[in-house]
Amino acid sequence: MAGRRIAAVALVTCAVFAAAASSAGASDGGSGTYTVSGRTYDFTFLNSGTTTWQYFYVVGPPGTTFVGGGTISEASPHCGVAEPDGRADEIGCGPLPASFAPPLVHFGFTATVTSPVACGATFQLFVSSTGVPPFTRAGDIGPSGSCAATAAHVVRAPTISGIAVVGRTLTAVPPVLSATPTRVTYSWQRCTKTACSAISGAKSLRLKLTSRDRGHSVRIVATAIVDGRTLMSPSGKLSVRRA
Repeated sequence: MAGRRIAAVALVTCAVFAAAASSAGASDGGSGTYTVSGRTYDFTFLNSGTTTWQYFYVVGPPGTTFVGGGTISEASPHCGVAEPDGRADEIGCGPLPASFAPPLVHFGFTATVTSPVACGATFQLFVSSTGVPPFTRAGDIGPSGSCAATAAHVVRAPTISGIAVVGRTLTAVPPVLSATPTRVTYSWQRCTKTACSAISGAKSLRLKLTSRDRGHSVRIVATAIVDGRTLMSPSGKLSVRRA
């Protein structure tokens, strides 16, 4: 009889601990969305559980390589690439200040990657209220709105001003881009009705027209690197006439 009582107590004890563990897991719930501009991802997270987060980490879609990141807060915790498991597709932050991610609070996190992931891809969010494994997997993080609409792009192509006459100099106005470029290079081209070819040495925003340009048209092509993407934008063509 005593053995049966002990077994019954053990079963009740196991059930209590199991329920507590289940409750603890549920209290670490969370969700999030992101917007993207080139290689930069701006996340907004919500702690929808009942306990304050001490750590969180994000796992990118297959092929993701994080290069850095940080929280949008004055009380910025440590954030490290390849944390906690040493994988390039992970980035984690913690320990978090007590006031940073309490229940029902939104907060921001920004990360950069070596190259953009597929449009609309989801990231995984893992959180912990203790700072030690196991972390709880929260809801997957999807894009807020259209991810394609936020990709870096050319707002306005370069333009050319001046009189297209042999011996005169044309001046180009740089393109307008949706984000600040890392680098922009220029190349003037001489064109026929069917094709264009680069003019040797013409790499600035100014071009002095020569007799070789007579009877052709010219244009300038801007090549910009923005958030790891290459954006090419040609100007309109100007027909060159003799003086």
